[in-house]
Amino acid sequence: MRVARRQNRPFLPSPGQFVAWCREEASVTAGLPNVSELVDMVYEYCRKRGLYPDAESYPWKSNAHYWLVTNLYQNMRANALTDAELRRKAADELVHMTARINRGEAIPEPVKQLPVMGGRPLNRAQALAKIAEIKAKFGLKGA
Repeated sequence: MRVARRQNRPFLPSPGQFVAWCREEASVTAGLPNVSELVDMVYEYCRKRGLYPDAESYPWKSNAHYWLVTNLYQNMRANALTDAELRRKAADELVHMTARINRGEAIPEPVKQLPVMGGRPLNRAQALAKIAEIKAKFGLKGA
């Protein structure tokens, strides 16, 4: 009803519009953004993600925001989603996350990932030398 009061139309909404308002208000009541804000958060994350070593270091407002935005970002990249498709997926994700919060489920914290250990592969001689070093260190046969 809060949304209906904010509208400056003298007519009542259609049942579909009323249900959409209720869903949007349910996510706001659960402490989540609405669909437009969530999509804006995804685009902001796209712009700023290079400034942080990983997604877990990004300054998230809540654990739920981390899971929502990273799932949508991954989906957007993997499936080349258009803006309209991203908005539909965001609405679906909000419904699922709102249901989880309303059930009293604890939203887990972001888990730090192991760093990617880069570097060039060893050539055959270096690899054999490394294996011999490990065998000698641990007293294994064949050293």
